[in-house]
Amino acid sequence: MTLIVAVDRIVESLRRLVEFINSASTFNLYLLEVQQYRAEDGLRLASINLFGGTKVVPKASNCPRTQWDQELFSESLESEGEPSSIPVVKELLAFH
Repeated sequence: MTLIVAVDRIVESLRRLVEFINSASTFNLYLLEVQQYRAEDGLRLASINLFGGTKVVPKASNCPRTQWDQELFSESLESEGEPSSIPVVKELLAFH
């Protein structure tokens, strides 16, 4: 399966998210970046870039992956999370 998401600009945080998803999923996720420009004479130009879709191989293959559960996630959130984001994440967890 392939998923394509169109965006007006690919920022680094979005690029890292796509790399992570592609490394841990059974489908390919692509970002389609479409930027538009207008020349002085009114001519419209489009710049189209495609990113993603390939599996990212972890650099350290002998490094064990963390088995996440809600307790470990909550502990990590408290110790490493952005203080202003913690209440929002807790509300989202309680919503399910």
